[in-house]
Amino acid sequence: MREAPEPLLLTRPAPPGAVYHAAGLEGTLSLEDGCFFLRTPAQRFLLVFPDGTRWDAAGGTIRFGGQQLRPGSHVALSGDTGSGAAFVAPGFDARGCDTTRIFRVNPWRAG
Repeated sequence: MREAPEPLLLTRPAPPGAVYHAAGLEGTLSLEDGCFFLRTPAQRFLLVFPDGTRWDAAGGTIRFGGQQLRPGSHVALSGDTGSGAAFVAPGFDARGCDTTRIFRVNPWRAG
């Protein structure tokens, strides 16, 4: 039996001292086609976390700072929204994940 491929956790640099937007977004953390999304009742957003965020395969969670976020759970994040890979950074590679709606997660968790 083949193991499922490891999910793709997209990250971006989060330099110290950078200014971050503080829009809040709440919804269900979902794993779809190997990519992490935040689903609200009306939309879904591809999540791009700050560098240092890791997938913990043993626990089945995203390790984000001191938090552990589990697919299927309700989460509240702070960040900003946009669309297209260039919104994240010039030359950003979304590795085939849908970039119609993106949420760039700040280096801290809201609420």
